[in-house]
Amino acid sequence: QEENNVWLLTEIGSREEGRILIKGTITGNEGETKTFRAQVGLEQNDEFLSFAQTLSSPQIAASPLYVQQEISSLTDGQIGLNENLIYKIKYRNTTDSIIEPVVITIKIDSRAVDWGSMIVVNGFFNSADNTITWNASSLPALASLAPRAEGEIELSFRTKNQLPITGFSDKNFTIVTTAKIDSPNTPLSLIGTSLTGQNQLTVKISSYLTLLSKGFYQDKLIANSGPLPPRVGQKTTYTLYFQLLNTGNDLSETKIEAYLPSYLSWENKTFPPEENIIYDPSSGKITWRPDRLTASVGVLSPVKQVAFQVGFTPSLGQVGKTAVFIKDAKVRAQDSFTQTEISATALELNSSLPDDPTIGIENSRVSN
Repeated sequence: QEENNVWLLTEIGSREEGRILIKGTITGNEGETKTFRAQVGLEQNDEFLSFAQTLSSPQIAASPLYVQQEISSLTDGQIGLNENLIYKIKYRNTTDSIIEPVVITIKIDSRAVDWGSMIVVNGFFNSADNTITWNASSLPALASLAPRAEGEIELSFRTKNQLPITGFSDKNFTIVTTAKIDSPNTPLSLIGTSLTGQNQLTVKISSYLTLLSKGFYQDKLIANSGPLPPRVGQKTTYTLYFQLLNTGNDLSETKIEAYLPSYLSWENKTFPPEENIIYDPSSGKITWRPDRLTASVGVLSPVKQVAFQVGFTPSLGQVGKTAVFIKDAKVRAQDSFTQTEISATALELNSSLPDDPTIGIENSRVSN
């Protein structure tokens, strides 16, 4: 920790020498380099002035039994809800001795896994402790592992379609899998050497972001007027909504973009009035920037929404038809936990306005 890696020496005499010993455990994958840097100097005005430094970069050596996890089709170490994960576990005897028998286990730690979707090839899944075991009884190749011999095993499962969110602390979900390979018998040539190999893999769960487009003629926030059903050459106003629901992680840089068709007019009425929503009359583009969205918006706290009024003046070519109000509304945001961009698209909204029970079929189509 930052506060534990500084030693204060009152003075160092001429040609004086000393030694500082550090004891700990280094973890990592085979071949991974760990860099250590030590500096000596003075602190002046809360800044460290280095006089000399030294670097050391030891490389983690392979254990006699080696195991490594890989996940197919994984992007940036993160995955979404209701998606399939395929793990390939590679194992190897890195020595010139026969090791027998060999046991491989994987412990899965997560609240985002759909345990009923678990598929294990040549192994046993114990749902009591979420551990998978491969041994000689399920996989005969593990009865004896020849020098430099290697192999691969596989498992797969899906993430849940809904995260178990019951409190505001339920966010930043992960799937942590710890693979371990070992043998109860140590060859004579390896006496005194630990055979155990271990590898840990962490997958982050992306936040699930939902964008909804809704519309109302009878609305509590913004009053509307005009004929129903809408009539050619006459303006009928409607209140449209963008609503955001977010689970899993905090989001930043949230931005919604959509376009109004040319037959809709922007009536310059929005609610809440302080929301950052902008209309460009030259292109019909609507841009709403709510920016930050905390985890569980729309789950434990109210949905994030903005309402705005539009006017619809139909033409003869629209008689007997419903009119598209919003198409391809899209939201983008930066996931603060996975450090990736996520997006969502709302369903098309037309003059049938399914969320307004006062519309119905008879009031959704343009009349002459």
